[in-house]
Amino acid sequence: MVDMEYTMISMRLFTIKFDSILQQFNDKDLQDFIKDKDIRSVKDRFFFKDGTPYMVVTIIYNQTIAVDNKTQTEYRNEKIEKKTEEWKKIISEKELPLFNTLREWRNKEAAIIGKPPYIICNNLQLAEMISLSPTSLADLNKINGFGETKIKKYGVDILKIISSSNVNSNKTESSKVLSNKK
Repeated sequence: MVDMEYTMISMRLFTIKFDSILQQFNDKDLQDFIKDKDIRSVKDRFFFKDGTPYMVVTIIYNQTIAVDNKTQTEYRNEKIEKKTEEWKKIISEKELPLFNTLREWRNKEAAIIGKPPYIICNNLQLAEMISLSPTSLADLNKINGFGETKIKKYGVDILKIISSSNVNSNKTESSKVLSNKK
C-alpha cells in the first residue's frame, strides 16, 4: 500500500558518439529515457576524442518515489533487528550461558574504555567465537571483523573465557568420543 510519494531530483548523463555514416548523433537511448520523465533541465557539451565528435548530455529530472507509511527510523530499526537476531541461528540453547558470559565480559570492557559494546565485538562475532571454539589467537582471526588489533587487546581474555566454559569442554569431549570411534 502506497501512503506517500516523494519527489527527488535526479541526474543522468549520456555520452553519445557521432555516427559518421548517418552523419548525426544517435540519441535513441536519450529519447527513450526522457519520454516519461519530468525534465527540469538539459545541458549539452561537445568534445572530440581521437578525431571523433561526442556529445555529453546532462539530464536533471524529478523522480517520484512511492513509499508506504513506515518512517525511515522504522525501516532502520527493522534492518537492525534482523541483523541483531542472526547470532541466535548460530548457537544452541546449551551454548547460551557461554554467550552471556562473553557478553557480560564485553560490556565490562566497553564500560572501561567508554565505548559502546559493539565496538569490541558484536553479538554475531560472539556467537561465531562460540561456534568456532578457538584454542589460539590465530583461530580468532577467522572471525569476520575481528582482526589483529582486537585480537591483541582482547584475544587472551576471550580464549580464557571460552576454554573455561562447560559448553566448550563438552564439545571437546564429544569430539574425543567421535575420534575414539574411528
